[in-house]
Amino acid sequence: IFSFRLSPTVGLGVRDPLGGKHHLIAGVHYTQPLGAHWKDAKADPIAYYQYQYKGFDLNMGAIPYTHRYAALPDWLMYDSIAYNHPNILGALLAYHDQRGYVEFMCDWRGAQSPTRREMFRLIIDGQYQYKWFNIGAIGQVNHKANFKDTTIHPHEGVCDDILVEPYIGFNVSSYTPLDSLSLRAGYIVGVQRWRQQNRY
Repeated sequence: IFSFRLSPTVGLGVRDPLGGKHHLIAGVHYTQPLGAHWKDAKADPIAYYQYQYKGFDLNMGAIPYTHRYAALPDWLMYDSIAYNHPNILGALLAYHDQRGYVEFMCDWRGAQSPTRREMFRLIIDGQYQYKWFNIGAIGQVNHKANFKDTTIHPHEGVCDDILVEPYIGFNVSSYTPLDSLSLRAGYIVGVQRWRQQNRY
């Protein structure tokens, strides 16, 4: 995968009497594979509503992954998602303060049709930090159902993947002259539930 991306956006915002901030944002991800023709470029629209109030952030629509409070680890944000699926299509809700954060997202990647499987994934993660010590976890449920007409693909059943990673770590960057110094250790547990029709 070798390409470049431009993601220009524009938006309007207002503040309500309670101090909450409301935004409507629109734009586009323009992804151009290098070495390919211009007709091979891909455009993904950006369009979402955002509300912010005292540490709470709510986003709904086609939301760039860069709006997550914490970046997803590489084992959840691999190349086929990072390059080909730049938006969260659904909702992103987060709360953060000086002690840490908690975040939840629903990414609806496929509405069921005769040619497309129903697909979505739910991710929740959070971290608590006390001075240099931190503890947290991240979990994902990835759901993939059959096509609308199951007779066309009779052997494609419903699949649910569940991944969970609890972790502990430390970050002593502020105590050293180095740019960053941290360590994290966790354990990934995975479970798969597969329901196949007319299995051979």
